Amino acid sequence: MKKYFVLILLIVALYLPLSAELSDTIWTHPLLGNVINVKFSPDGKYIYEANQTKVISKIDAVTNKIVTEYNTPFGVYNMDLSQDGNYILACGDTTLFLTQIIH
Repeated sequence: MKKYFVLILLIVALYLPLSAELSDTIWTHPLLGNVINVKFSPDGKYIYEANQTKVISKIDAVTNKIVTEYNTPFGVYNMDLSQDGNYILACGDTTLFLTQIIH
């Protein structure tokens, strides 16, 4: 029984596409540096983008416009948003950065 299951999985895997294309792209947003991290706000209205340019950008998810930029003392390697959407926590090489989100 296990042999047949493995054989079926192998056949299915051979016929699946190796990569998927995004056919329904809503918009694209050019950025200044290599994107390190992106997050949706808890309400889904904004996208937060962090990169090595020492800036976290708050982008309106509908209009694709930068709403606010938060300057950090370092290039950001990772970030997260609080569950209530009021804070951004970011980290660089050896430093954490916590700031309140402007609504």
